[in-house]
Amino acid sequence: LNCPLIDKDDVRDSTATLQHSLLPLTSPTTAIQLLNDLSYEAIWRIASTQLGLGLNVVIDSPLSRRAHLDRLLQLQGSTGAHLVVVVECRPQDEAEWRRRLER
Repeated sequence: LNCPLIDKDDVRDSTATLQHSLLPLTSPTTAIQLLNDLSYEAIWRIASTQLGLGLNVVIDSPLSRRAHLDRLLQLQGSTGAHLVVVVECRPQDEAEWRRRLER
């Protein structure tokens, strides 16, 4: 495709140290949610910059909440991107999928 790949997990994985720092201040669930939200905000900003430069981008993200899809569509409108394609991947074998996630 010859375009930037923006992976939400790359951003989220880089916040592990910050997550450990937040644990004395808040619950683990709250810390995880804050850092997930931060990760999404980062990928939207990176994508906006790339689209503003006229580049195509691929965003790898679970879009786990409707608000994430809405933000992606908003990004399309605000940058003049011509096409947004959402590919949803679902595992055929959920047990195998969980096993891989837990590795």
